[in-house]
This record gives sequence, C-alpha cells and structure tokens, in this order.
Amino acid sequence: MKTQFEDYTTKVFNLVFRTDLKPTMTFQEAIDNIEEEEVSYFYVSMDNNDVLEAIENEKEVAKALNIRLIYIEDLGIYIATY
Repeated sequence: MKTQFEDYTTKVFNLVFRTDLKPTMTFQEAIDNIEEEEVSYFYVSMDNNDVLEAIENEKEVAKALNIRLIYIEDLGIYIATY
C-alpha cells in the first residue's frame, strides 16, 4: 500500500473534490467544509503519522477502500480519501 502523501494546494484540492477550502481556514473549518461537500475520507489529521498509524491499524479496511493519501499544503492537513 502506498504511504507517500501527494502534495495539494487548497486550490487543487478544491478542483478535485469540489470543496471550498481557503488557506486561512482553521483545521475544524476545513474538516466541516470537507464533510459538507461529502468527501469520503478514512482519516484526517495535522500529523502524517496519525494518518499512517490509522491505516496500519485497519490495513484491510484501508486496502479495500483503495485510499489516496493527500497533504493539503497551505492548511497543513493530512487526509486519506477514498
């Protein structure tokens, strides 16, 4: 399973996932927007190790979901989407 995060800006993330993230948002505001737009995600954190640990703890589920690891650069958010 891939463990490298792809680097996205908020602009790229917005284009791919049809969200309305802004570089000035807090972590909670960004997560609220991601959830409002119904982006499917497995785990999200401001620490990449938290995301990787969650994947390691639920390997089979993560593998079945074919997750994609993304780092939203201007927000400092690591997210595993599916």
